[in-house]
Order: sequence, then C-alpha cells, then structure tokens
Amino acid sequence: MSVKYARAVIDGVTYELTLGEDGLYHAIIPAPQAPDTDLMEYRSYAVTLQSGDVAGNVTVKSKDDPELGGDLRLVVKENIFITTKHWEPPNYFNAADYNRIKYNVCYIKRIADALFGSVEFINMGPDKSWEEYPKPEDFQVIEKNLNYICIASGLPAEQYSVHLENKPFLSYGELNQIEEACQKLFDRLYGIMKARRRLPISLGKRGTL
Repeated sequence: MSVKYARAVIDGVTYELTLGEDGLYHAIIPAPQAPDTDLMEYRSYAVTLQSGDVAGNVTVKSKDDPELGGDLRLVVKENIFITTKHWEPPNYFNAADYNRIKYNVCYIKRIADALFGSVEFINMGPDKSWEEYPKPEDFQVIEKNLNYICIASGLPAEQYSVHLENKPFLSYGELNQIEEACQKLFDRLYGIMKARRRLPISLGKRGTL
C-alpha cells in the first residue's frame, strides 16, 4: 500500500514529513526551546514516527522499539557563552552594547542561581532603544549585580569608579573592567557547573571516593 502520510512527534509537537526525490521523508524541524532555567549544554528529545497508508493502516515507531535500539532521539546542542568586547579608541558605545552587557550579567546570574540558589540582584529594566543612551546609574546597577554574583561565588567584590550624573561617559578602562568581570565570572561559574556534572560519572568510573 502507498503511504498516505508520515509524521514525526517531538516534544509534543507533530511535524508533517514530505517525500523527497531521494525516496526519503524529510522535514525542517526547529530545535525545541529549553526553559530559561535550563543550562544543560546538550538536551535529548524522544522522537515518535507515525505513518499511515491509504487502507487506513497505521505504523508507529518510537525510541522504545527494540528494532531501533533507542536511536529515535533528537540531540540539540545549546551554545552556552557570552560575548564580551575589548574597548579602545575609536570604538563607540551604543544601546546595543549596553543591552549585550546587560544580557551577559543576566545570563551569569542564571548560572549563579543554579549553583548557589537565588542570588541577590537588582532589576536592570528593559533594553535600551536606539534613541536612549545609558545613564550613569544604569552602569552602577550593572556593577552592583556583578558584585552580588562575586560575593555569592566566593570571589572578592570589584572596586568600580563612582559614576556621577555630571561625569563624562565611562572611560575605555572602566568599560573593559565591566567586560572582564563578566568574562571572569562566566568562566568560573560555567567551569564549576561543568565539573559538577562530570563528578558522578568520574566517581562511577573510579569506583571509590
């Protein structure tokens, strides 16, 4: 009997498969979105395949099918990283740079929360638009949040300059201090997170503590 339809079910969503010129069924399937609190680098999703013919016969294959040996799984890799920048003349700071730094701090906070519980944090508000320009107090909040994460992580707090409203915009050195603090915290916390995930496997291989 000829196939009437072919479908794939992944993470509760059904996708129609299309017969290609190569005789195989294909679909472009977006990677499932993990929760914001999920910091796993790799996630695995079970796949169920369904097909039906014109006579009404239905065939279902899943990861539990012994013939497949558990092969029906979709593995998604999430890139866990932050983007930092080294500032020097004639670089120009804009709203997109501020939003990037704010995102970095929020992302580092997520990792800190996963490791140490809820870390003290000040809401940094919505993203800046192109018409807006970060104010001195915006950077003070970013620096306070970085220091809250430092303290939770067992690191000494950074010493930042005082940004007054009547003071010129941050110097390249002050911007680089914020960028470097973000990268240092991310590297430390992500390293701790990865080590914790490897620990049970390492102990299992060694067999002893």
